[in-house]
Amino acid sequence: SENISPLKEVNFSLQSGDLMFIYGESGCGKSTIVNLASGLIDKKKGQIFINDHPIEEIDLKHYRSKISYVSQDNFLFNDSILNNLTLREENINMEWIIKCCKYAGAYDFIMDLPNSFQTLVGERGFSLSGGQLQRICIARAFIKNGDVIIFDEATSALDKKNEDLILNSLRMFSKSGKMTMFISHKLQSNNDDAKNLFLEK
Repeated sequence: SENISPLKEVNFSLQSGDLMFIYGESGCGKSTIVNLASGLIDKKKGQIFINDHPIEEIDLKHYRSKISYVSQDNFLFNDSILNNLTLREENINMEWIIKCCKYAGAYDFIMDLPNSFQTLVGERGFSLSGGQLQRICIARAFIKNGDVIIFDEATSALDKKNEDLILNSLRMFSKSGKMTMFISHKLQSNNDDAKNLFLEK
């Protein structure tokens, strides 16, 4: 049978400085929205505009380079914490890296590691807990400093304290002019300052 997208009659707009929470149970189309907005899949119907330009008319490679993306399935390379954070980009200010690690709740545990930022994380990050791995991936997204920040179930391994810290950091990035999407199956509290989109199957 034909594979039909669960998304029907979904309309929303995001501008610089907006924070949007997207909710819904598994299979309702949350990740499909991310893939469409990122230009990773082609839409069947409807229209997608990026800065008032149809997505078909923009340079997708350039656009994607402006996206900081974190999913629940991120991985780390068998390399140092620092190289995982910067993806070996050498001209990133260490002060900015430290600041972003604090925004992600990762700085303290990194400093407690045997060689702090030079600690090797092991194959696919298996020497770290799931929550630590996720916070490093979040810090990496903050360090990239994309104009668009997308969190796709990206805090699933975190306790409430760390999740709240990261949500506050996302609010800060939004207020600095970033366009931010936070996809989750569970309702977040204290989100009156954000746009909310609820999806149903």
